[in-house]
Formats: sequence, C-alpha cells, structure tokens
Amino acid sequence: MKDSETFEGNFSKMIGAVADVVLQGEDRSPHVMIGPLVCRDKDHWYFVIGGSDRDGFKVDKIAVGDNRQFGEHVRGSIYIELLQRRRVVLHDFDDELEMAKWCERIWPSDQTSQIRAAMESERAMWETQGTA
Repeated sequence: MKDSETFEGNFSKMIGAVADVVLQGEDRSPHVMIGPLVCRDKDHWYFVIGGSDRDGFKVDKIAVGDNRQFGEHVRGSIYIELLQRRRVVLHDFDDELEMAKWCERIWPSDQTSQIRAAMESERAMWETQGTA
C-alpha cells in the first residue's frame, strides 16, 4: 500500500470521526453551523462547528495548523461528510460574527449571547485599530 493511500484512508476516518462527534447527543437539533476558516496568532488556522442537543449549545473548534490550503481541504471534507448525513440542516458561514448571531437566534441562551457579544467586541476593537 502506498503512503498516499494510507493517508487518504486515515484522513477519511478522521473526517468521519469529526462528523460523528458533531452529530452526537440525545435530542440533537438538526441545525449544524460551520464557520469560516480563520487565522489567529500567526498561522494558526481553525474553524468552528456549532450545534445543540438536550444539554444545550455546543461548539467544536477544529484546529488545522499553519497550512491554509490544508485547512480549506479539511473544512470542505467535513462539510461534504455532514451533508451526506441524514436529518442535518447545514448552515455555511463566511463570517464568524454572522454565525454567532444565527446561533443566538436558533439557540437563545446566556452562552450564545456571550459568544455573540465577545465577537462584536473583538470586531469593534479591530475597527478601532483599523485592522478589520
């Protein structure tokens, strides 16, 4: 077996495992939010996936390292995997703040309100500093 075949097999298993984690929980909401690929702290790429179950809102951060292209591949692969699952309404976002607002509307709670408020504060700071 070639190394590339081993990588692809392991990559597919990893993508399936991430989708399983995102979709686990009793009385899970059919809504799943997938955020944009973003960079923080110099070449630290990640995206978040939000959802809800009986215990309330949950968010999973998927860190993909310092390679943006690889991060886009991971995000796209998880997106496709989630689309293939039953009973999923997938919301795809290109803006973290917009995603936070949707999460707050669909799952109103102190947690989602705090996340949205933190995102708005961060965005206001960027605008003040001229880095938006």
